[in-house]
Amino acid sequence: MYSAKINHLFVVGISHRSAPLEEREKFHLSEAQVLSLLREFRARGICSIFPLVTCNRVEIYSGEAIPGEVVSVLCNMTGNKPEVFYNFGYILQGELVVEHLFHVAVGLDSRLTGDAQITGQIRQARKQALAAGMRLRPELNRLIEAAVAAGKKIRSETGYNTGAHSLSHAAIRYLKTNHILKKHSRVLLVGTGKMGRLALKSLLKEVPASNITLINRRREKAAALAAEFGLHTQQYTQLRQAVSAADIILVATAACEPLFTAASLSNIALYNKTFVDLSVPRNVEPGLPATVVDIDQIGLCHAEEQQSYIRHAQRIISETVREYQDWLKRYELAQTITAELHSSIFDNHLDKDTPEVSSRFLEKITFNHLRHFQKVKQSSYLVSG
Repeated sequence: MYSAKINHLFVVGISHRSAPLEEREKFHLSEAQVLSLLREFRARGICSIFPLVTCNRVEIYSGEAIPGEVVSVLCNMTGNKPEVFYNFGYILQGELVVEHLFHVAVGLDSRLTGDAQITGQIRQARKQALAAGMRLRPELNRLIEAAVAAGKKIRSETGYNTGAHSLSHAAIRYLKTNHILKKHSRVLLVGTGKMGRLALKSLLKEVPASNITLINRRREKAAALAAEFGLHTQQYTQLRQAVSAADIILVATAACEPLFTAASLSNIALYNKTFVDLSVPRNVEPGLPATVVDIDQIGLCHAEEQQSYIRHAQRIISETVREYQDWLKRYELAQTITAELHSSIFDNHLDKDTPEVSSRFLEKITFNHLRHFQKVKQSSYLVSG
């Protein structure tokens, strides 16, 4: 049983489970927009907000029951009408939030089951919220910590803690499985951030380094990565020439508008080229006269491996949920004791700092509540048994 204290927890979100890519990318938040969103909530006096933004989801968790206001702020920030969100998004409250965040953290709610990056993304999102001045309610803060712990545990026990279980790796596997990527393929990788680096590591297992070219807006980043792995680089201004020479173009950039459009690539033969767009919002125009693969088309892990992971993850979720429920009971008990102490001190006209508040007085109140908590705990064991 959950404490009633979680009833004010809720999440406003849109993800790959509720909306196609063309709809959810409309609500995607850049890092600058996340900071603006947090500042907006602080200006409204709302300080228990935790946004989680990944390739496949935009979710805003809160410890204050104001889902309508959160939807309004999100829509204003992204230039959408609220009815668009309500058509494709979702609002969860109370225990549904707890169950949902645990499923997200262990990779059961990801498009790629066992996604190795999600735990780190949750941890970084919490760090960002706190740095922006958020004061997360204890129930929400503890929930985030517990979810991250569950995610770390499942990955350490199953080995899903490397880039081999990432979207980037899945993209390379998709190209290989569909006989698009061959040993002699000429590959252009545009974008050398974390997603690009993971894609490169998987790519190097399939094609020689001499067949890979890197391009990044900041030339020095591409040059450093190229030197590390012995790759070619080209200037960003040479993007058209690089596309013309490549068979496969992997796009892992973070532009707000498509970089690759029919107009920008005019007079280049594209019919025999494959673009793999790992970006959200998409950086490859959907109508491009080429083969275009986006993140919703990239295959999941093999069924047998997937089912084994799901069973393991569900066991860990059950264990961690029970631990979180126990913490909620202890937290509620501590609050009850504190409240009764303050009340008793006031009723007896005692100042809490005076010696008249004897240890026997405090022990009596504490004992009564500990006895009550022990009965509750025993009852839960009897029920679960």
